[in-house]
Amino acid sequence: MNFTPDRALDYEAQMYSESAIQMARGAFGRELDYSEKSIEDVEFMLSAIHADTQERHVDDEKIRSVAVSVGYYIGEVFRRKYGAEWGWVGSDAERFVGMRASGTEVLFWPGGKALGRIKNGFEDHIMVYYNGLVRETRKNMPVVSELPGQRESRSTTANQSRERKPSWIRRLFGA
Repeated sequence: MNFTPDRALDYEAQMYSESAIQMARGAFGRELDYSEKSIEDVEFMLSAIHADTQERHVDDEKIRSVAVSVGYYIGEVFRRKYGAEWGWVGSDAERFVGMRASGTEVLFWPGGKALGRIKNGFEDHIMVYYNGLVRETRKNMPVVSELPGQRESRSTTANQSRERKPSWIRRLFGA
């Protein structure tokens, strides 16, 4: 799967996320604040929408509109906490809006997951998805073993400590 960054989607993400925030407040009495905790409120909303779609027919275009807004919101929560960029995921034959987690090759498309939650129900639980995404991203992030200058300062400190007092072996065993 390919990823092509697109900075123009940053503006779209802001606009659709604000739409999700207004929807949460107006229709569900929930306050979305871009915190990870707010993903629980997103799950509540999508669960309620799924239940409504099971009881009566809802136009697919309306469902997609909600999924896009909520998907952008989920992506923005992740981006603000862990870092990611918006872009296009897929191939020449089929592309869709998605993200790549910073410093990794982890690709995801939260709008597709939001749509799945509305259509499929519990099997596409948003908290499970989000937490799995966080785990996958952390697992694939490069590990920085030492910061620049850290080795020098550590070895200097170790040498100074050896000069000041005998090692714990010498202190214990007199050797």
